[in-house]
Amino acid sequence: MRKIKLADGKRLKHIENYIIQLNSLIYEIDSYDTFHKDWKLCHATAKLIENIFELSINLSLDLKSELSQLNWKDMAGMRVILAHKHFKMDWKIVYETDIVDIPQLEKLIHPMRQ
Repeated sequence: MRKIKLADGKRLKHIENYIIQLNSLIYEIDSYDTFHKDWKLCHATAKLIENIFELSINLSLDLKSELSQLNWKDMAGMRVILAHKHFKMDWKIVYETDIVDIPQLEKLIHPMRQ
């Protein structure tokens, strides 16, 4: 793996920190129903995902190419919804993103931070 740019490294560090926070929020959540019943958890999760995706928008094209298995366009689109179009927010998608997509992102970026 190549050496990453300083700006990318800083963004990846922030992304990892937000992922750690997400993991601490959802470690005991066993289902969508449990998640959806807790509005504070829903909104905190959405905000952390928004922050992660905001940081990912500004990663270099080189790094995004290296992590081509991630759908950068979908991340940017979801960030817009989370940040600006709350009325279109689908809590099931927020939950699925947290349970499925964020762990995939974590797995891919973790080795780059070593």
